[in-house]
Amino acid sequence: MQTNNIPFNFYDHVACIFPGSIFLSYILYIMDRFFYPNISNYLIELNAFSSLLFILILVIASFTCGHIAYSVSKWSFELKPIISSSKPVDKFLDYSPHKQTEIIEEVSNIYGISTGDYLHSKLIEYKNGEISGATFGLKNYCYALVERKEAKHDMFIAIADFLRSTSFLMILGFVYLEFITIWDLVFKNDILDLFKCIALIIFILIPSLTLFNRSIRLRKAADSVIYSQFLYDAKKVSD
Repeated sequence: MQTNNIPFNFYDHVACIFPGSIFLSYILYIMDRFFYPNISNYLIELNAFSSLLFILILVIASFTCGHIAYSVSKWSFELKPIISSSKPVDKFLDYSPHKQTEIIEEVSNIYGISTGDYLHSKLIEYKNGEISGATFGLKNYCYALVERKEAKHDMFIAIADFLRSTSFLMILGFVYLEFITIWDLVFKNDILDLFKCIALIIFILIPSLTLFNRSIRLRKAADSVIYSQFLYDAKKVSD
């Protein structure tokens, strides 16, 4: 069965800019340190030539890097070793069996009995994490009925993606800094590096994991908005 993906909207694009600027700074730092030591001079010259052009290039580059960070972070955090549960992140799975059945039945009433039968047949697989949300397709059906009303959902999703991308980039920074610190600890035997390792865990790793958990909560809040509005609209259609 083919289903349409939820469109990538305006809020998603805006949420890409800030994580993208962090990712871009990482790239420029690595290039300047290891590959092109004069790249900072080129950027200074570009800014001197035209500040407007310089800002425009940075914005476009940040936007592009933001989409890359979004895609990579989504793929990385969906790996089972990172997420303790293989269950998809979907508020639908937190509902009681009665409410799950109610939502599927309303989808069946609107889109046809065959659609409802498909969702019922795939529900166990979805609960066990054997198929993705895109394959299951329930959220797309619900979203299609309420998409013109739920800007709040789009904002929640954008903020969640923003937090996940930022968390991912913070973890990348943590891994790099931790590697450098451990390297110095091993080869320089400086006890201060041990405290640096602990500080990095406290001030970078823990906050980044907190941001990631927060992104999951916002995703589920967005789902809740869609499912609740769908049930409300579906019952009005039935009446």
